[in-house]
Amino acid sequence: MFLLKEILFCSPLIIYVGFGIWKLIPQRFFKILFIIFYIFLVVAFPLAETLSHASGMGWANFIMIAGYFSLPLLLYLVLFVIFVDLALGVALLTRILYM
Repeated sequence: MFLLKEILFCSPLIIYVGFGIWKLIPQRFFKILFIIFYIFLVVAFPLAETLSHASGMGWANFIMIAGYFSLPLLLYLVLFVIFVDLALGVALLTRILYM
């Protein structure tokens, strides 16, 4: 399966990003909604890869399109959270931001 090793290699980072965003959500209902959305976001690309290699599945086109768009979205989400964490760390180290 295409990019499965890379996704598994980055899974601790993906879990860290999900937990970091989950902590920012204030209400329990929205936390549950985010967990469902995030699990679908993580699982969508491997599911789309599996469905794309099966022949004659016209009903799976929506899932495949969503799955192929989920990988770049997950990448940008991970990069954004890493950037914000690094920027906060540098700001704390240089005393620009006080805790």
